[in-house]
Amino acid sequence: MKTPLRAMQFIKKNVHYLIVAAIIAGLLNVYFTGGWKVPKTVILSVMMFLVILPVMINLKIDEVFKHLKEPKVLFLSLAVNFTISPLIAYILGKIFFINHPDLFVALTILSFIPTSAMTAAWTSLSGGKVETAMFLIPANLLFAAFIAVPFILPRIIGSQMTISSFTFIKSILIVFFIPLLVGLVIRTFLIRKFGIETFNREIKPELSGISSIGIVILSFLVLSMSRTKLLFSHPNIVTVIVIPLIIYYISMLIFSTIYAKFLVIKNILKPEEAIVVAFASAVRHLNITLAIILITFPVDKAALMVLFVVLGFIIQIPLLGFYVQHYAKDFIINHRKRKLQKVAA
Repeated sequence: MKTPLRAMQFIKKNVHYLIVAAIIAGLLNVYFTGGWKVPKTVILSVMMFLVILPVMINLKIDEVFKHLKEPKVLFLSLAVNFTISPLIAYILGKIFFINHPDLFVALTILSFIPTSAMTAAWTSLSGGKVETAMFLIPANLLFAAFIAVPFILPRIIGSQMTISSFTFIKSILIVFFIPLLVGLVIRTFLIRKFGIETFNREIKPELSGISSIGIVILSFLVLSMSRTKLLFSHPNIVTVIVIPLIIYYISMLIFSTIYAKFLVIKNILKPEEAIVVAFASAVRHLNITLAIILITFPVDKAALMVLFVVLGFIIQIPLLGFYVQHYAKDFIINHRKRKLQKVAA
């Protein structure tokens, strides 16, 4: 195995530990030096070229059009991601973030940006239908970009912050559409030059690793900013963030699991499709959430919002890993056994 590929796999596998290390390094920097005034251009450059662009190169928009003839699974996924998820976030925000409107907004944005490449990874590990995952990822993101974020999100957060739809449209253009077009051009060039097999085997894994490196660097830079001195005078803010964030993820997992079981019991979806809907609902696209926050809000005022998303990386990966090991695999196996037993009877 090539050394760069081995290094990228190590980074992806241990990204949550590396993020913790980056947070600690950033806070130590603030403690000993007083923090830095990091220019927004530096933050945005790291975000766009290391975090977002690799994601867009890997995004297969053409999968959406291939599966439009079978829209049922898409509508079932959208129903959870853009009704239940924002509702849970709104309730938690009103309970826990009554004195922190910036964190209320961060949680709400998070609730509107579903799925990620990890949806396909968790699906594969569970024995689910990866083709369905590869369809739901871009479809959900396109709905979020075209409709949910620019037109629905501002109405929900209006009581906390006054942000126009135009502001979010501009953010989506910068965060989503421009990188998407550039990524499509780069993806096409790479596949034509090296072939689809080489792209999937050697290039695609390294792109995911680059995105992980970007998150680690971004975590360090943002936590190194002088505004994070607030964490030393108010250390309880981490607890304020973590508790509702964990409740949000657990609530989404519980609801998604019950929803998936219902879809299978009623013969609406097969088990290997239903579990994809569950993952597409529980997993959040933290990279794009972070990008929207950094584009939309001044960097110095978004420190706690960024910390919120960074802590999301630490929580999401191990929690979903635990879910796969202790439930998702058995979900598919058990339903298949019951189906065979019915056929035998």
